[in-house]
Amino acid sequence: MQTREVQVAAGQVAELAPGRYVCVAVIDNGEGMSPDILDRVFEPFFTTKGVGKGTGLGLSQVYGFARQSGGGAQIVSAPGQGAEIRLYLPPLSRDDAAVEGAPVETDASRIEGGRLLLVEDDPGVAAVALEILEELGLDVDLAENGQDALRALDQAAFDMMLTDVVMPGGMSGVDLARVAARSWPEMRIALVSGYVGDDVDEVLADTPWPLLRKPYSSDQLRGLLEQLTAAPAA
Repeated sequence: MQTREVQVAAGQVAELAPGRYVCVAVIDNGEGMSPDILDRVFEPFFTTKGVGKGTGLGLSQVYGFARQSGGGAQIVSAPGQGAEIRLYLPPLSRDDAAVEGAPVETDASRIEGGRLLLVEDDPGVAAVALEILEELGLDVDLAENGQDALRALDQAAFDMMLTDVVMPGGMSGVDLARVAARSWPEMRIALVSGYVGDDVDEVLADTPWPLLRKPYSSDQLRGLLEQLTAAPAA
């Protein structure tokens, strides 16, 4: 594993503007990847593992986090030569670091009395979100995919639903939101996405629900919930 400061030239890394970046690289000496696999590694649900052995979401989430942070991702590999996964992240200036380190005054009020359905298949993301939501005073149920969410909605009444956009199981968060909006019109809905790509952005452009990009802070999640409670259901 390496961390270094680099200067990126125009066109050197796909979708990344030229400039100075911090590059975090993870290098292995495994079997490597062929060019056809390299072309697809950041696609959601693309995997070379057998059925039931993996969802293919890991690298697409890494790509999404890097892009949302103002950076990018790149993989250098060839069959029999291992792989090097590089994350390019914009560096902080001294002024930025001072702002980041300054104490932040936050509103200690809680969003009390609501019941929320969290639809998230990543256990790590779900655990963090659950902790934040419960600290805000919400009663939270968790579903891992769209079908589990519909079963939960059939069994109990929810005030809000927060659903990831890209999920396994054949039903996206947008599909789930459309079904839920028709069947439970009084429930407020919001979407969460960590993946950046033209195909996802085109789908999201036609949706009426607010969107929160991953990774998000507790303040950003609070702001989304306040937006939901203040607005009429979609």
